[in-house]
Amino acid sequence: MAEEIYKAQSSGKVGEMKKLLEEQKTLVKSGGDFVALNELIKLEEEKESDLIAQYERRVVDVNEKLSHKMTIEAASKPEIKFWPKRGFVTILSVLATFMATSLILVFFELYRKQPSA
Repeated sequence: MAEEIYKAQSSGKVGEMKKLLEEQKTLVKSGGDFVALNELIKLEEEKESDLIAQYERRVVDVNEKLSHKMTIEAASKPEIKFWPKRGFVTILSVLATFMATSLILVFFELYRKQPSA
């Protein structure tokens, strides 16, 4: 736009230059609104396409025939035993019990009333 105004001014076309200056004023006045509204239209079109896709999926879900029969297989022994192992749990329990008992005995020894001598 600026180049066209410059060309019109340098060639001496006053009428064309006035017309281009008016167009520039109009663009300055309402250009921001145009860009904002154009972006809003693009966002709304994306939302509309998403809603149409969701609607089509839901129509397929509604029209699909589902059987109400469930097939459950019998449980089978796994190839690899899952963690935690029984030995680990036993050792951890013994250590935790030993530490808790030791802590309780230390507190009893520290806070036991000393006999007066």
